Amino acid sequence: MKYSMHSNIAFMGECMVELSMHDAQLIQGYGGDTYNTAVYLSRLNKYFDTSLKLHYLTGLGKDPLSKSMLSNFQKEGLNIDQVIIDDKRLPGIYYIDKDEQGERSFYFWRSNSAAKFIFENTDATFSHIQNSDVIFLSLISLAILPPADRSRFVSWLKTIENRPLIIFDNNYRAALWENSDLAASITEQMMNISDILLLSLEDDQAMFSSQSSQSVIQRVRKTNNGTVIVKDGGNECWYSDSTTELGCESLAKIDKVVDSTAAGDSFNAGFLYRLFQGANTADAIRSGHLLASFVIQQPGAISNSSQLQSFLESNT
Repeated sequence: MKYSMHSNIAFMGECMVELSMHDAQLIQGYGGDTYNTAVYLSRLNKYFDTSLKLHYLTGLGKDPLSKSMLSNFQKEGLNIDQVIIDDKRLPGIYYIDKDEQGERSFYFWRSNSAAKFIFENTDATFSHIQNSDVIFLSLISLAILPPADRSRFVSWLKTIENRPLIIFDNNYRAALWENSDLAASITEQMMNISDILLLSLEDDQAMFSSQSSQSVIQRVRKTNNGTVIVKDGGNECWYSDSTTELGCESLAKIDKVVDSTAAGDSFNAGFLYRLFQGANTADAIRSGHLLASFVIQQPGAISNSSQLQSFLESNT
């Protein structure tokens, strides 16, 4: 499959106000799984002076936080033409609590957020997606939707002609689902139609009781001939694509983890950037791991841009 550095990519999901404690101070930022990936990909796009056109498809309100978020999208190089403004609702909020090992717990206020209702204007949302070359979404992007909207959207993706290339991350949050069986059913449907699957072994195990990365790939390969990546933290990353039935990349383990938030999201960005450059899957995996290794040594979902630039300068 050929990828282009001139692609229009729509990232569908929810950007929320992020609250976290650092040095006994409450810090406000922005975060959300697909948003994190979009920002890191945009920064790579800008640093390497390439031509990806990145859009963020979400819902926001007319409140000060929403306006600030829109400004931040533009500052980060994301087009806002696919943001649907809702005059009745506000953005979601989440709080990150971290333990001594850098592992985090999340607390959310998002049940009535504007991003949840982007399919109230179905024609506009579908049009945004159909006019894109690529759509990137996650299981969280689908979990937050009302069940009827979710079913309609997945069915539409299955049936439309000339659909964009679909990239899917199985980011599973049990609290967003009635039960794991429903999440597994939606995941399976997305696995069947996606062109690139960026899967987490831990999330797959939670839904399908999978035993290993290899078993995940073997199961997915029964219905999908695209590119399949199975992430397992800093452990071996197994994959399958059009030229490799079952491959594995050994990755350097990072001893010091400050904050594992956005580890998988930043991996996705580094991986996709190299893939869209024309690299093979193994090279793209190494690129994803390199970026994620930097991100987990910084606080918060979105790292300091100048520190990231310094990191890129020393590793390219």
